[in-house]
Amino acid sequence: MKQLILVRHAKAMKRKEGLPDFVRSLVKKGVEQAKKISKKCRKRIALPELFISSPANRALETAHYFAREYGYPRKKIILKDELYNPLSEQEFFTLVKELNDNLHSVIIFGHDPAISNFVKFLAKNFQEEMPTCAVAVIEFKKESWKEIARGQGEILFYEYPKRLAKYYAQVSAGIESDIYDQLIRVFKKTDEKVTLANEQSIRIWAKGTAEKFTALVREFKRKEDKAARKREEQKKGLLTTIEEKIPPIIKEQEKPGQ
Repeated sequence: MKQLILVRHAKAMKRKEGLPDFVRSLVKKGVEQAKKISKKCRKRIALPELFISSPANRALETAHYFAREYGYPRKKIILKDELYNPLSEQEFFTLVKELNDNLHSVIIFGHDPAISNFVKFLAKNFQEEMPTCAVAVIEFKKESWKEIARGQGEILFYEYPKRLAKYYAQVSAGIESDIYDQLIRVFKKTDEKVTLANEQSIRIWAKGTAEKFTALVREFKRKEDKAARKREEQKKGLLTTIEEKIPPIIKEQEKPGQ
């Protein structure tokens, strides 16, 4: 099995006259993105065996935040000049096929549109444009990098900074639509003319109610996740305490003559 992790660099400085594109660095928001997404990746994805990055500041800085989160030595990050250039899918493909087959998991940091296009090229049923600091983990049921082909990859994990916000926005829109439809149906039975004359007010009310409900659900989920993390930390703390007490007991049992 081969696993390819493709990362678009985090949010960077805008292009400015007199400032070379190559040296554009991450802005504060980009730093926050890199820290947040790298933590999520570490919880879901095992340490990649090799880090490869475009040498451009914004890509390499993003790679550094991921390396720090994973405990991967920054000096071991391989820089590939071609990743800074607007690679075609085939050119990107050539780079991947040259990877050593002893490696099973590789993470690559680059730029759009090359990153988005390459994920769409490799993965089945994936047609999204990757936002800044988006991560796509693609798995191939192959033993050699040379054996992988277009459309053979399975997306195991896909994440980007605003994905949760987008998800809840979609949930809220669905609830709003349902509330609005139900209210219109019920109100029409009472007085259709009054209902039609107040459609806009009904829609505004439905939207407000949906947003409040979605916010409650999101806050409940946040607290639930926080409590789960706390329980996990307490469990780890308990296990550490137990492990600290085990060595003396074993040592006692291993005394000569027993």
